[in-house]
Amino acid sequence: MKILVSMISLIAFLLVALPAPLYKFGIVELGTAFTSFKFGLVVGIAALVL
Repeated sequence: MKILVSMISLIAFLLVALPAPLYKFGIVELGTAFTSFKFGLVVGIAALVL
């Protein structure tokens, strides 16, 4: 169970941390960056609950 929570936390961290640099370098659009950030927060909350 600890491995699962760790993996979910890592995914949540990447979903929150990566959109800004990816948008800055023009890899993703602004809407995609905000959507990724939103899903990262939801996944982080799910990891916290687990």
